[in-house]
Amino acid sequence: MHEISELAGFNYDCKAYFGWSYRPEKTLFLYRPKENGYGSEARITYKRINRSFQPDYPYPNPLYYFTRSKMIAGDYFLSDSLNNLVSQNFSIGLNGIASGFAPLEGKTFYPSTDFYCGPKNQLEWLTYCWDIYTEKPDCDGYIYIRVDSNTIHLHETIWPSQYASDEDEDFELFNPRVGKLIYKLSRK
Repeated sequence: MHEISELAGFNYDCKAYFGWSYRPEKTLFLYRPKENGYGSEARITYKRINRSFQPDYPYPNPLYYFTRSKMIAGDYFLSDSLNNLVSQNFSIGLNGIASGFAPLEGKTFYPSTDFYCGPKNQLEWLTYCWDIYTEKPDCDGYIYIRVDSNTIHLHETIWPSQYASDEDEDFELFNPRVGKLIYKLSRK
């Protein structure tokens, strides 16, 4: 292990270490020991995704493709918060593009793929945009809650600026809260 300099939100001016392992699989890790009663012991492990992509791969970002394929891509019945069926044919493709429901038609969904030092945020964020690659993309998002293997709830996001003053320590953090239920996705 190698001692590393401060990583905001991870080692809090304490010692921290970076290391790697080849067994049982290739991993990188950050480790913070408990020191003089300050902070708590923590270890974050990053695993390599063993999948290769060819140069002619049809999706420009393999990380988004992989997370979409595991989290959200598929065909759904879409209901609103009152359990009214609003689409029998809602779909999110492996490319992230939604179809089958006019308000979301043609928008591209991007699951949260950010990696943070420190404790994992318990909420998953699902962004949707018309075109994320423009200078000022038209984007919004939901908090994504997987209820079971066939059901996903999309909730309104309440941002820190809506519940905290700029002097509150939560204001600077990416710490959204779950708002009201907007949509229910039931896998076909």
